Amino acid sequence: MKNLILIPAMLIIVQCTNDKSEEMSKINSDTLCIEKHTENAMVWDNCDSILDEYDLYAGRMSKGKRRYNEIGLPTKRKWLTAREWKGRHTSGDTLKLFKAWKRRYILNFVNWISLEAVKESCVYEKIPPSLIVAQVILESNYGLSRLAHEANNLFGHKYRGKDKDMFIIAADDSPTDKFTKYRSKWFSLRAHSRLLTSKYYKRIKNKKPTLDNWLIALCGATSESRSKKFVDRGNFVYATSCYKGGYCYTNKIKNIVKKYKLYKLDE
Repeated sequence: MKNLILIPAMLIIVQCTNDKSEEMSKINSDTLCIEKHTENAMVWDNCDSILDEYDLYAGRMSKGKRRYNEIGLPTKRKWLTAREWKGRHTSGDTLKLFKAWKRRYILNFVNWISLEAVKESCVYEKIPPSLIVAQVILESNYGLSRLAHEANNLFGHKYRGKDKDMFIIAADDSPTDKFTKYRSKWFSLRAHSRLLTSKYYKRIKNKKPTLDNWLIALCGATSESRSKKFVDRGNFVYATSCYKGGYCYTNKIKNIVKKYKLYKLDE
């Protein structure tokens, strides 16, 4: 039997007085919410990468210094290029060690972001945790993109302002796209939740925020051709890969959810 790793419920230790009973009630409510969603959540220990097939995340073409340690990881930075993530920068015994590290890393990362997504969905109840986790995996390459490390940007959110301290430049739709810098990964998660609820939730039919309905809200449809027609009618979509690139964004998200059994987080 394959080993399972359970996502633990969050333990909260709070020192309080009687006049903080309302605050404690909210904390207890949040804790129960997290326990409810994580008690059955699990990730198999055969966590191979699903992103080797996609190459979607912003900054995937970034280049870095090519000095590596004994298991094939960069010694001067904490992020990986798309080529490095696929193990094309090494070979032999080092490649075997790199692949072993990669599997362990994916397991730990998926478990970590699953818990963070559950905590976020307990605040924004209309957003299923599975959607948050799948988008982070897809948009940040399991948190190992340059944007994720240098800007705490887990979703590839672009920057529209003029403050030079608030963005970094990386190649995506163009070679000089600007991406928002966040104070922490929590701020990136919270900004994403606000974006989804303010911009896309109104598209959800019958106000039933299932994963499938959210994906339609993001792309306007579940296939590239229909999403393209949606855009041609003057509508906007979450990502250009909704309607071009050979494989619709919605299907990529669904495949990630299925591979890591993320639907268990929504139960």
